[in-house]
Amino acid sequence: MFPLLNVAGGGGGAGETSQWNAGTSSCVIAIGNNQCTNTFTWPTPLAAAPCGGCSEVTLTTATGSVNDLTVVFAPIQENFFAIGGDFGVAGKWVNMPAAQTEIFGENSQHWIIVDWTQISTADFVISCPAASNSATATLTVQYSIDNGATWVSIAASTININTFCGLGSPMDSGFANGGTFGSTFSVPVKQIGVFLRLVGQNGGGIGDNPQFTYAYLNVYPASFTIKFIATVGIFGGTASQISVRAVISVVQTGSTTINWKMSAWICKTGGSGPC
Repeated sequence: MFPLLNVAGGGGGAGETSQWNAGTSSCVIAIGNNQCTNTFTWPTPLAAAPCGGCSEVTLTTATGSVNDLTVVFAPIQENFFAIGGDFGVAGKWVNMPAAQTEIFGENSQHWIIVDWTQISTADFVISCPAASNSATATLTVQYSIDNGATWVSIAASTININTFCGLGSPMDSGFANGGTFGSTFSVPVKQIGVFLRLVGQNGGGIGDNPQFTYAYLNVYPASFTIKFIATVGIFGGTASQISVRAVISVVQTGSTTINWKMSAWICKTGGSGPC
């Protein structure tokens, strides 16, 4: 801690003298909090309380837990259809053709329009209690960015509905493509007004009647990071004390120590104020 200093001024030969206290201090922000305060008592008080502009504090270091925060959003479910218990009729694709065809042969009936501007990845999920009888039959998500005039398949969304249907449990594109259930693929476009549909192909034709109860995408918004930032500010002061508040931008799972240097001053002959 630096002692109180007397500083001679030379304004126009007036010979005024200032008093100045300077030193360092700190406070500890506890786990789960975002601020702490410290009221420091000067070893030698000033002759009077400093004015509002006659004290300052500057952050020096932040130690301990000083981690950034990565914010991860929960997935958003985008439904193509949910048949419920009526899959025996409404969810049956009667005579699924070999040619690439929109699901159930129902053009535009199960399109969805989404905003993918902030979406990073997706996972295609279906429930299909009855499988196709064709070994190579598949269901795939397609997208369009020209209002459905042209369509592009998302290869990573493809599910073989012979191999992975009729198993008594839902299936997703992650598992069907060699990953784990819930693993995702990157979305191919990031914009508003993306049209989506489902197409099947390589069906067995007459007598091939796969059944579905629901189909949806789990889409995952991109995560973002809140940087760790520490700030300090004076919230009070007298001739004998200075009060400082420290604030951090990210609540921590460990304690954080905020260190600063500080000073306060007055003019001997003029009380508080500039010399």
